[in-house]
Amino acid sequence: MGKGYNNYMSKKFFHPSNLDNVKRVWMQEQAKEAETTKQDELRKQYEREQELYNNRALISNDEKLKLGINFMYEAPPGVKREEERGLNEPEVRFEWQRNAPRERYATISA
Repeated sequence: MGKGYNNYMSKKFFHPSNLDNVKRVWMQEQAKEAETTKQDELRKQYEREQELYNNRALISNDEKLKLGINFMYEAPPGVKREEERGLNEPEVRFEWQRNAPRERYATISA
């Protein structure tokens, strides 16, 4: 025996007790759980950053910090400041200009 309605239906692609469907549901639940933990971590990180900015604004006497627009006056990371760059070093705007001949070489050969 052993052949009944449940045995027959569990082999159909749409039945909830089908092993493929159970596996698919489990995988979706795991993905959703991972997404919620990721969102929680991002929310906690955002709250820590906001707390840091608020504390810095409360302690500082600078009016810009209190208005929350200090980020506009700070240089972005990776930008060289004028005083850090050598005065004799020519300004290079493009990578191909680094090894290009300068004017003094062009005038000597002409």
